[in-house]
Amino acid sequence: QVPGGLRQVSCSKSNVVGVNNAGNIYRWNTSTNNWDQMPGGLSWVSCADDGAIWGVNAAGDIYNWTGTTWNKVPGGLCQISCGSHSHVWGVNQSGHIYQYNGSGWDRRDGGLSCLSVGKDGSVWGVNSSGNIYRWNGCGWTQIPGQLSHISCHKANKVVGVNAQNQIYKWSQKSNTWKLLPGGLSTISVMNCKGRCR
Repeated sequence: QVPGGLRQVSCSKSNVVGVNNAGNIYRWNTSTNNWDQMPGGLSWVSCADDGAIWGVNAAGDIYNWTGTTWNKVPGGLCQISCGSHSHVWGVNQSGHIYQYNGSGWDRRDGGLSCLSVGKDGSVWGVNSSGNIYRWNGCGWTQIPGQLSHISCHKANKVVGVNAQNQIYKWSQKSNTWKLLPGGLSTISVMNCKGRCR
């Protein structure tokens, strides 16, 4: 167990960043083995291996981290995920799905409550019924199973949790979910010896 209390966390090779119930933002400091508070306030945050950090606040405002401050980006989302600076997706309160094109947001078909983008551009998501989907480049392919939250680092490294807080890892070889020990309400995966948080 790591010290602190967070409601949502995102991890990458570059950063581990999370938010608490008050909207405070924290980044893990490997030198002190503790959390350093970052400026601003967010309800959801996502970070990528290339150093990208994006987030949204309770009002739906979108921000990306410049290295010293938060830059506001036009649009409105309730959840966001970045696999890299060039792979950023999000969903709004209506479940509409958007992909960032570098200057604005392109709407994609379908409806999700939560999604996750890998560093290779892979996108997985779940809807309000717990159904699981994977982006195939032009639409969504439904995947067997039921999850409430999902995290994708790349095409073959996907984990998720269900409404009972059970943890699952996707097996690309067998096209099935493998139950992992423990219990979590949200999860984030990175490519560091398969580490999950």
